[in-house]
Amino acid sequence: MDYICSKCGKKAPTTTRQAKCDCGGLWNLDYVPPKFSLEDVDCDEWSMFRYRKFMAVEGDGWKDISLGEGMTPVVRFDENVLLKMDYFMPTLSFKDRGAAVLIAVLLAAPGKVILCIALYLAVQFVENQFIYPHVVGSSVGLGAMWTLMAVILGGKLMGVLGM
Repeated sequence: MDYICSKCGKKAPTTTRQAKCDCGGLWNLDYVPPKFSLEDVDCDEWSMFRYRKFMAVEGDGWKDISLGEGMTPVVRFDENVLLKMDYFMPTLSFKDRGAAVLIAVLLAAPGKVILCIALYLAVQFVENQFIYPHVVGSSVGLGAMWTLMAVILGGKLMGVLGM
């Protein structure tokens, strides 16, 4: 599996640490899942990785991190509605599926996952330090700096309720 540049078509291995191609184009994963077939489902695996032939997951790293995510029951609510009981997950959260795939990808290509986490944290920092105070300040009639100070002071004095 490789990355392909969205602008120039250059190929790079998934282990590359470049966030984008030299031409400035973004990487696309060169992966097209096979057409779904029940024969390709691993019925001996009791987790979402029974569908791994249709996922962009390389190697066997998923075996060490899976807790049986995704095998939650579907119950009939009424004639037209089926509900997936995601609170039956190992940690009682629907996020188990995403966490399991994240760790499987992290084992295969740690550079990309670390880069994605760093980018996410940078976006959150900008939102929390600049955008949030401006938006909240505009809605309550305070300047961005006063809003930020009020949130910080309120959090120090009264914890989460003060924010």
